[in-house]
Amino acid sequence: MRMVDRIRTYVMLKKSGVFDAEYYLRTYPDVKDSGMNPLRHFILHGLSEGRNPSRFFNTKYYVENNPDLQTSKVTPFLHFMTQGWREGRNPGDNFNVDQYLELNPDVKAAGINPLIHYIKYGMSEGRSTKILDHVDYEEPIPTHSPGAMELVTAGELTTRMNSLLISDRTVISISNGDDRQPVSDVQVYISHEQRLANQAEQNYLHVYPRIGNELLLEDGITIPLGVNFNGENIGTVGINALLESLRSIHTSIVDVNIHHTMGWNLSAIDCILELSERRGNFWVHDYFSFCPSFNLLRNGVEFCVAPEISSNACTICRYSNLRARQQARFKQFFTHNALRVITPSRYALDLWLSKAPYMTSSSELRPLAGLNWLDSQNIQDHHNHFRIGYIDSPIRAKGWDAWLRLVSALDVENLEYFHFSSVEGEPGNYTRIQTPLSAQMPFAMIDSLRETNIDAVFLWSIWPETFSVTLHEALAAGCFIITNRSSGNIQDYLTKNPHHGAILEDEADLHAFIINGELARRIEEFRAHGKPQADLIWM
Repeated sequence: MRMVDRIRTYVMLKKSGVFDAEYYLRTYPDVKDSGMNPLRHFILHGLSEGRNPSRFFNTKYYVENNPDLQTSKVTPFLHFMTQGWREGRNPGDNFNVDQYLELNPDVKAAGINPLIHYIKYGMSEGRSTKILDHVDYEEPIPTHSPGAMELVTAGELTTRMNSLLISDRTVISISNGDDRQPVSDVQVYISHEQRLANQAEQNYLHVYPRIGNELLLEDGITIPLGVNFNGENIGTVGINALLESLRSIHTSIVDVNIHHTMGWNLSAIDCILELSERRGNFWVHDYFSFCPSFNLLRNGVEFCVAPEISSNACTICRYSNLRARQQARFKQFFTHNALRVITPSRYALDLWLSKAPYMTSSSELRPLAGLNWLDSQNIQDHHNHFRIGYIDSPIRAKGWDAWLRLVSALDVENLEYFHFSSVEGEPGNYTRIQTPLSAQMPFAMIDSLRETNIDAVFLWSIWPETFSVTLHEALAAGCFIITNRSSGNIQDYLTKNPHHGAILEDEADLHAFIINGELARRIEEFRAHGKPQADLIWM
């Protein structure tokens, strides 16, 4: 591909907002594992590899449905953005160019690329397009085909488990990812749970889909399962081989912890629950049990508060049809099993119990982590100079867009900005600090915040967090917290502990809070008796 095309595409993506970094990292885990900036990866590699910049543009679809492009050297995405939309060509099967222009004559009269308009304005305005007309979720469901992965037999799995047995009691953990290569705090917590089980002389079996996706799969779809036993990976198996092996080893199932069902079919989990007399613990780490939009963002834009499926607020969302089918399967799942619902915060428990139409045996509040407060640390005068940190993945749901606007708008001498993460985000007026996420280095974030002497941490989630480990890491490092009213567990903590941070209404309020000196005043008040310090304790 010509360098000029790469440059044109980069400029176009920067201006249009079509590139979705969160989608790109989710769809292509190899990019996430590399730590490379997703937009940079797409420009340098993804374009020529036929990858998609967002869920709205499907490169394969565009080429297959436009035969005249198949023998040309034109870049499919660049073609659509410059002339394809004018010719009525669709970027994918979930967005219809002609229909959008017909339904929105003001956009047609203005001569604006309809896809750009929809992403930047139409989506948040609730404008109609094919994607809102109850079209199924467009991302393909990964399925296992014979020969695609080398599967361990039941006999081999039994031999490997027997060699690692600690006792005749076993805890089974179910999630959507490998805890040995964590990409979320939940997977770090699973590693902690495994160590606790082993300390109590219990075996710990962690099972997860080897092919990741963000859907609840239909029953009957075969999925290869990764199996970790007492912290060791012992292979990839099918559900039948796993069940046969568990029935053959000399151990009893003392607990089944369902940490996440994303990427599973519920019939497979049903089979595992049969081994524990259909009893288990169902964790609420996010709101996937309500909707495939696990953070409850309507059309990926704003928090929806999980409205009734029949409501207009739900039917205008692209997840509507899929949510109805998914919720029906969860109802059946909860009816057939005696499940205790466990949430990591009171906020999440109250929200889940008020919205979930499911039968549960009981509910329990169980925080992932806590703080053991220590003596405050003496600090020197800052001379009105402050350091603000963003300490999470660079994704919109976590407030990344607001962060980029903040560091751009408030480029002043007395403020320094830092991004702490294992994943690189779009460049901006900040310094990036590579910070690993790993079960072997559970306090890396706290150490980085302390070493960099961060004064305040920006936790601007636009969805209600069920439990924010980053909140606890920031508090442990003695940082003042800046958040908004949509951040769930974060704002709930600050409502109960107002001395530790500020809950702001919107970005205008945020910018004013910093410019008018209120942030400086609150930090000074927060540290009146020294910089607070705490040990983070995984519960």
